[in-house]
Amino acid sequence: MKYLIINSSQKTSGTSTNFTYEITETVDINQHINLTYASIPITSYLINNTNNIFKIKFASDILYTIINIPNGTYEPFDLCILIQSLIPVYNFKMTYSINSLKISMSANQAFIVDWTINNNLYNILGYDISQISSDINNQLNANNIGSYLYP
Repeated sequence: MKYLIINSSQKTSGTSTNFTYEITETVDINQHINLTYASIPITSYLINNTNNIFKIKFASDILYTIINIPNGTYEPFDLCILIQSLIPVYNFKMTYSINSLKISMSANQAFIVDWTINNNLYNILGYDISQISSDINNQLNANNIGSYLYP
């Protein structure tokens, strides 16, 4: 039995998903060929162009700021850290509780989140679409466990 390793990075032409590969060894095609292993990268992401944007407005701001999350599949902790890094103002924090499995946002002033700019990001984060305003403690706690747990 003979094995051939074909790697798209060693293609002779084309793209990584549609390529030509030159086999330099003699292969007897009168026998059958089996695929014994394939490594296929992630082709779809939990956070993608259909659900990666929301707007936030802090009490001292006049306009909303659009937050655009890079496409990817994230663990809850990593997603919170990433979103927090995209909002480096007003001591904004986004945390994930391992006990409740829920996300919460906080800042040093009141804020409003607009989930309507993109379809289901609120659901991925565990919020209801009606959850838009921080409470008296400048916090916005998710009511639900986010769908990021169920990719």
